[in-house]
Amino acid sequence: MRITIVAICACLIISAIWAPCIQTWNGYPKGEGTYSFLNNICHQYPTRCFWVTDRPVGLCSRCISGYLGLVIAATVIPMKRKYTARLAVGIGLVLCAIMDPLIQLNIVYESTNGIRLLTGGVGGIGVFNIINPRYSKPLIGGDRT
Repeated sequence: MRITIVAICACLIISAIWAPCIQTWNGYPKGEGTYSFLNNICHQYPTRCFWVTDRPVGLCSRCISGYLGLVIAATVIPMKRKYTARLAVGIGLVLCAIMDPLIQLNIVYESTNGIRLLTGGVGGIGVFNIINPRYSKPLIGGDRT
């Protein structure tokens, strides 16, 4: 399961970064297919995206860091505790991650891409704790016994 999560999330991150590069190197209509595909999972507001080659990447900063959080968690976090404990940690992390967007909805506040990067990564790690119900070793740095 860890390898599948890493593969899918890494492909999404790479394609999001690749889309503006393709447009820069090959001109405007190139890369639009990637943006259109990623539009199904992210709003892609340019002001909430990181920029590569003077163009916004295909995922907003919160989404790209959420997928990066999933990759990091699947790669290095061991799952030694019981699932109920990991579920509680995961829910807590996801709740922390959704505080920023909820605050933005209720008061006049605009978060920065740095805050979105942090909350997305925390949310991605939390989601991994929730969706991985069984014990598993990390892909890197597993038990050395």
